[in-house]
Amino acid sequence: MELCIEATQDSDVILFLQIIYFLSMNRYSQPSYGQLAKGGFLLGVAMLLVGAAGELAISAHLLTLPAWEETLFFDLEVLGIVFFLFSPFVFGIFLPLVEG
Repeated sequence: MELCIEATQDSDVILFLQIIYFLSMNRYSQPSYGQLAKGGFLLGVAMLLVGAAGELAISAHLLTLPAWEETLFFDLEVLGIVFFLFSPFVFGIFLPLVEG
C-alpha cells in the first residue's frame, strides 16, 4: 500500500513540475505595457466596486461587521482609485517614454 501512495505522490510531483515548466517556458516574454495598463485599470475598477459594494451593504445594514473590516472595504476603495488612475499613466505613458 505504501508503494502505491509513494508512486501517486511521485506522479503528482512530476505533474506539478511539468506544469511549472510549461508555465515558465515564456518567462522571457514579458507582458506589454498596454496589457499592464489595461490589467491595472481593470484591477482598480474591480477593487473599487468590491469596496463600494461592501460599504453600501454595511450602510444598508445588510452586513454587520467589526470596524476593522469596514476599514478594509474603505482601503479597498482607496487603493482601487489609485490603481485605476495611476496604472494607465505609469504603464501607458511613463514607462514607454523612459524605456526608449
